[in-house]
Amino acid sequence: MSTLSRYSGLTFLHKTVKIKTREQICFATAIKGCRCGMRISEEEWHMAGFFSRIGSSFGKLWSAREGLSLRNIRPAKLYYAGSYTLALLLANLSFNYLYMDFRIGNIPANTLQYVCQITVSVAIMLLWSTRFKPLIRVSSAVLLIGLIPFLFLPPGIPKVIFACVAWAGLGGCQTAARCGFAFAANNAERLVCMFITTVVTGGYYFLQGLGVTNIFFTHILPMILGLGLVISQNLYRENEVVAVEETSPSDRRIVYFAMGYMIVYYATDAFVQAGTGTGLALLGLGYALSGILFAAILLLLKKSVWHVWNFFFALLILRSLLGVLPGQAALLVPERFLSGLSCIGMPVSLYMLGGVQKRYSSVSLLKKCTILLILFVPAAIISSDLLKAHAPQLLPWVTLGICLAVGVGFILATPASFKYLFSADWMEDFRKTDMTVLRDKVEQTDRFEHYGLTPREKEVAALLLAANTVRMIAGELKISQSTVNMHTANLYRKLGINSKAELFKKFGVAETETQAEG
Repeated sequence: MSTLSRYSGLTFLHKTVKIKTREQICFATAIKGCRCGMRISEEEWHMAGFFSRIGSSFGKLWSAREGLSLRNIRPAKLYYAGSYTLALLLANLSFNYLYMDFRIGNIPANTLQYVCQITVSVAIMLLWSTRFKPLIRVSSAVLLIGLIPFLFLPPGIPKVIFACVAWAGLGGCQTAARCGFAFAANNAERLVCMFITTVVTGGYYFLQGLGVTNIFFTHILPMILGLGLVISQNLYRENEVVAVEETSPSDRRIVYFAMGYMIVYYATDAFVQAGTGTGLALLGLGYALSGILFAAILLLLKKSVWHVWNFFFALLILRSLLGVLPGQAALLVPERFLSGLSCIGMPVSLYMLGGVQKRYSSVSLLKKCTILLILFVPAAIISSDLLKAHAPQLLPWVTLGICLAVGVGFILATPASFKYLFSADWMEDFRKTDMTVLRDKVEQTDRFEHYGLTPREKEVAALLLAANTVRMIAGELKISQSTVNMHTANLYRKLGINSKAELFKKFGVAETETQAEG
């Protein structure tokens, strides 16, 4: 094996180990690998290059900013992301206010309810196509047929049966909502809906932990959520929930990377929550605060989703460390609070995966991702429950080992994550104005002011409002730059303006906001 020994110049370094990049040379100098008396093997040299890439990727990701803005929210289209929030909030009620303390044989009623939900969700996902309205109608009908008797029947087998029927319908509605969330909503709408989902779910646990239980939470709220979900999903339009037809290997890799982050969250959360004792109020408080932090990091601090993931992994490791420290009685309060706070992984994983799938995922790829998630998550939940039941003393140590492993894996995967996920084209969507917002502005202005714009002139106007150059517009519309100039001249003439600044003013769009929205 070649080594570097007692030589102070880079000449011998260059001859002994092949150096391909300036970055490697700089890193070799930084670690003083050629200093007199120090021996570095070839394997150590390659490892040094690997850690150099980690540092470089970490630095680039740390300085990343997304510029997401709430101006991209389309009030008339909020039902696409909103229905997913309603589905998640209704499903989450089964873990607190709608929890059934009843068994059929040795099987908990809530387990049967969950199995029905997952089974139908997978079935609807496998049947999903561009003609999805019949699937939504059937799922909505089943949900309402089961939900009303379930809410008003006393505990017993009939109540469990209707609960299973209702949650089977909910599984179908949740799949439809997932497709609308991924393929029809934009990033700003997804962020707001994930914020609401997280804060309200945390509120469930917090209020229940304080002993707040009344007919509103056990009957009225589930009915509102169920009816809202049914109404919002029946507003879906088949021509608006559109996925890409085919995906390339590189696109699939990006989607699977994002899916991997989501699986990591749900798998680790199963072990963390299994080791969390009573204290729903503290858990709920942390859960709700995680939603606020999620939105604050992205909106107020203008940081990227990668920064949220850093926060998640740090909380995860800190929470798992508390579980193995001596003096557990004194650590119960911070442990429960951190268990809730670490749930920040839920909104960021769904938000990130939705953004990735909007850009790259076909329906067939979405089906594969759904099946992967359904295979991994129940396996993690069952494993943690079995460990808690048969070897509870080992659960904190296993949880710590898993959390440390995924935390180290997150750091070591930084170069690959940067290359294949966090620097991919989909990240540009955070920094761009949603074109549907601009197209709607142009369409409405033309309709009310009677400018008589042609479809091509409307498209050019929307692209100009999105801060595209003539060359970019030509590439987008597959026309020449001279043709773009011709359409622009006709547009200006019909609008009675002479500059781009007047164009922005005409349609009520700030020229700076289109350069920073997503």
